[in-house]
Amino acid sequence: MISWIILSILYVLPLIFVARLNISLTSKIFIFAIIDFIFYRITNRRNGYNSSELIEKLARILIYLSILFPIAYGSYYLIFIFDSNKNGKIFGIVSLVISLIIILYFLISFIKIIKDFAKEIIMIKQEEKRKRKIEKIINNFGELIKGLENNEAIALLEIEIPKLQEGETKEIYKKGLSKLHEEKRKEEERLKRKQERNRLLNEAADEVEYNIENNRFIETNIPLIAEEGCFEIFYNIEVYEYKTRYGATNYEKVGEGKLYITNKKLYFISDINAFPLVWLNNIMDVNWYFLEDENKFQLKITRDGNAIFLESYDEVDIFKMNCYIKTINGK
Repeated sequence: MISWIILSILYVLPLIFVARLNISLTSKIFIFAIIDFIFYRITNRRNGYNSSELIEKLARILIYLSILFPIAYGSYYLIFIFDSNKNGKIFGIVSLVISLIIILYFLISFIKIIKDFAKEIIMIKQEEKRKRKIEKIINNFGELIKGLENNEAIALLEIEIPKLQEGETKEIYKKGLSKLHEEKRKEEERLKRKQERNRLLNEAADEVEYNIENNRFIETNIPLIAEEGCFEIFYNIEVYEYKTRYGATNYEKVGEGKLYITNKKLYFISDINAFPLVWLNNIMDVNWYFLEDENKFQLKITRDGNAIFLESYDEVDIFKMNCYIKTINGK
């Protein structure tokens, strides 16, 4: 705002100087026009694209004044200085009155904008002061619970908050306490999910071990060889492998269907075909993963030649397949 006031003063000074020069009215108007043009360019450049609404209004008023001042001076010149006839003086009086009224209007607007701008500055300073105060409160809050476990911090705050007077500090501490409670709730839920997951996987591992140790086979209609039995059937299993065609290797889907695990092989049945997927004694390694992008689980089976991949949305199924293969093969 100060820079704009200085700019306005710098604008008025050359106008006054030119007005006092002993030159013709035409020359003065011409010089006024040059000054107006320069001032217009400066205000536009200073206004830019990110200025506040008050600065934009101020710039417009200053531009209008830069046009009206020369008109008012010209009218004054016609009345009091230039030896004009009656009609010329009447025109000058009317023009001067109109110019002065408009200038007065813009000057009042100018004062109002300065007041509004002052209020805006005060509000900004108050907001900055409030932010600093909040930052200090937050820092104090952080120091108070620094190094404490979640439960310890909650217990401490539940003792300290009632001691505080009503106000911003107490409200911020309450919000901090609520956030700690929310974090505690989420951690407890995460822990419960983890415990439930571990329970399911442990039960699955125990079931696989029991089935293998006791040769607990189920009846199926798939082709079996001597001393072969089927332990379990898994549904909605997707089978993938890398295939090379015309020099390009692609990850391709073999099919989707049921997977039978026996003590000798993995047997796959889809809607269009059925075949032994891999014999267990040909498996070199097996690992399972979570495919985060697809939210699926994958079992990678490495065998002679290449690898095959079994995918499912059921983590327990993939885990049990992994357990069966590793336990049977002794890996």
